[in-house]
Amino acid sequence: MSNESLHASTDALAASTTTAVVPTDDGDLVAPGSVSATSTAPHVTAPAADVGPVHLLVISHGLYGKPDHTGYLAKRFAEAYPDIAVLNCSSYSTELTLDGVDACGERMLTEIEEFEATRPVKQISFLGYSLGGLIIRYTIGRLHQRGYFDRVEPMNAITMATPHLGVSGRPAYIANLILYRSGSHCTLTDTDYGAPLLWVLSDPTLPFIQGLKRFKHVLFVANAVGDRTVPFLSASARTADPYHGTVHEPVDPLVPEIVRPAAEAPPRTFLGTAGETVGAAARTGAFVVLLLPVFTLVWIFLAPYGYYQSRRAHDRFTRGAGGGGVGGGIASKVQPVVDSVRRSSVSPTPTTKLGLVGQDSLSELGHGMPEAEAVEAVVRAETAETAATGVTPDEYRARIVDALDAELPGLRRIDAHLGEWRHTHAFIVVRNPAVHMAGAPVVEYVVREFVR
Repeated sequence: MSNESLHASTDALAASTTTAVVPTDDGDLVAPGSVSATSTAPHVTAPAADVGPVHLLVISHGLYGKPDHTGYLAKRFAEAYPDIAVLNCSSYSTELTLDGVDACGERMLTEIEEFEATRPVKQISFLGYSLGGLIIRYTIGRLHQRGYFDRVEPMNAITMATPHLGVSGRPAYIANLILYRSGSHCTLTDTDYGAPLLWVLSDPTLPFIQGLKRFKHVLFVANAVGDRTVPFLSASARTADPYHGTVHEPVDPLVPEIVRPAAEAPPRTFLGTAGETVGAAARTGAFVVLLLPVFTLVWIFLAPYGYYQSRRAHDRFTRGAGGGGVGGGIASKVQPVVDSVRRSSVSPTPTTKLGLVGQDSLSELGHGMPEAEAVEAVVRAETAETAATGVTPDEYRARIVDALDAELPGLRRIDAHLGEWRHTHAFIVVRNPAVHMAGAPVVEYVVREFVR
């Protein structure tokens, strides 16, 4: 798609966003452009069976999300590239996302396996929105551990408004109380792995970052302003805001929503806010003051429900550890990964490079133990030493940024400017086409940047 057509196509798309590509109740794939009579949630689209092995794009929604939230993304990729297959994950919607990044990643793996049972895959790409970006990073590591990328070519790994550095501006105890394991993952207060999972995903010698390194195109898309769910620095994995104290300019005059700093600004290292600038904090404060009565009422009525959902997630996850219950054995799949991480070697001191897992440990993967158990066999024992040193969440965040920059020299960052006062977290993926079409140029830009 040319630059000139980005905005023109957006207007035309607004009238066609009710058309979706979905599976029928019996699991058959529906051809692109058709609509299931029984579902409105986009799930899978694929070219004709006689095409042969396909390029599979796996898309993940975020926390408390569902496939509808990434339905516009799935639809646009299917329309722009009719020769690729699009899997818009649906096995961990709404409250199941509370189970944790790793639990959702295990469910994503199952969906990929189920797709491959029907169609051979020659190339694979991932796109994760919000928490979904962390889920795809976990899944990529699991696939790398299996040797999957030795037979399937890894192409694109794209995250949009993903909390790579967490969301520390929010009280951790509240997030953990109502969002269960996903809350603790995003506040870097989880202890299962002996170090925060967000660091585990970035440890240079673990399969997660090693798998990500194999992708031809790694892209982080962030809202430069207006995202009160995932601040700019967390979504772009930076420790300094280049927009602080300066103005922005469009990267391409024809796509003014994609921006860069107009001048070099003094670096501003964030501490304790996961990347909220002074201006962003002021806007958030204004919203809180103006809407405090509404927030209070919402909290009174919804906090008990959130706590109830969190307890359900806890029961579901722990029952799964025994192989039964509605958890479907998810905990039993995650626990071996946890055990392997805790058995890995992690530097115990804050002043040295964190997370150096010995190659001897990595060489054990797949040898002498079940595959899932082998994944976790690489990470557990010595990461507990790091936890004992009292490394702070902000120290982990700085190291995550350093690791991503060092291990992913080809990492691209795209900054979107969709307005300072609208809640851009939903706009960036056009989560609801009836409301969020102002974000369509960003989606079109990402679709155009897709590597095939």
